[in-house]
Amino acid sequence: IVLFGAITMVTGCGSKPAKGSVWKVASVTVSGVAFPIPGETYLCFHSDGNAYQATKLLGLTAVKLGTYTIDNKNITIGSNVSPYTLKGEKMTVKPVGITGIPSNAEVELQKVDSPTQEEIAKAAL
Repeated sequence: IVLFGAITMVTGCGSKPAKGSVWKVASVTVSGVAFPIPGETYLCFHSDGNAYQATKLLGLTAVKLGTYTIDNKNITIGSNVSPYTLKGEKMTVKPVGITGIPSNAEVELQKVDSPTQEEIAKAAL
């Protein structure tokens, strides 16, 4: 039983994105075809309970998407429920209402340290 618990902790079974984490959109595919995204797009699960979408093109801009909840299978932002899988610092989402990304897309995200949740929230003001 102790070994199983140790394996579960190491592999991240049942883990979910942490409050305060920022995720960069690494790729978007629609029906198996790559979907281009201008600039860099980020999804932030702020510790204030709100989700933000940020874009870095010429500078950092952001928009508050609304409050969010995350369980072991779904991310809910407002009334939009999106299934996800998490493996370490990589996450796959069937969209979470990201502006400009089709609803039938699959979005690959990579956890990043920059920009921070504070920088994204400030850019949304």
